[in-house]
Amino acid sequence: MPAFIWDEHKKPKYRWLVYGVAGVGKTTISQYLKGKTYLLSLDDSFHRIKFWQGKKDI
Repeated sequence: MPAFIWDEHKKPKYRWLVYGVAGVGKTTISQYLKGKTYLLSLDDSFHRIKFWQGKKDI
């Protein structure tokens, strides 16, 4: 087991859940999230956003 260093400052990790009514821009805002992004689209809305087109890791 690795040693824990109390003085070591790690960057905070964020998890975002974007939820709302249809048409407010939830899928569009997902392209601006940094790091790994997991997109659960129940209506295949990510096909309409150019940023997500052709991505195989959705």
